[in-house]
Amino acid sequence: MHASRIADGGYLWDKTFGTTGQSLLSIGAVMTSAGHVAALIIFRGSIDFGGGLRTTGGGIFACGIVLLEASDGSYISDFIIGST
Repeated sequence: MHASRIADGGYLWDKTFGTTGQSLLSIGAVMTSAGHVAALIIFRGSIDFGGGLRTTGGGIFACGIVLLEASDGSYISDFIIGST
């Protein structure tokens, strides 16, 4: 995931989740009214977005929302469906 300023396109931060060979897809991201970045994600396997390990069961995909601080990409929270 990469964030840049809309006004001038300048670099703000980028964030990488997971490892090589892992199934992870960020479908899209939006800026919330509180000034955070909310990313819609789909993944399979185990991954830590910053709040602890999330693991899908039986090789299925899970989906959810990861909330990040817009200024530096730090983890705020996540809501995942289909993981433990």
